Amino acid sequence: MDDGLGRAFADALGRKDATRLKALLHPDVNLKAMTPGRFWEADSSDEVVDEVLLGAWFERSDEIV
Repeated sequence: MDDGLGRAFADALGRKDATRLKALLHPDVNLKAMTPGRFWEADSSDEVVDEVLLGAWFERSDEIV
C-alpha cells in the first residue's frame, strides 16, 4: 500500500468518514477477516465500511487515534 494511501485511509477511519473510506477502497473490494468471535466477509466498499468497519468494529463513541 502506498504510504499516502495508508495515511489517507487511517485519517478517514479516525474521522469515521464513511464517504472518504468508500472512495479509498476499490468498489469491488473482497474482504475476508477473522476476529476472535467471528469470520467477516464483504464484497463491496459499501459493505466493508457500513457493515464491518463502522457498523460493527467501531462504535460511534469510539475514539480512533
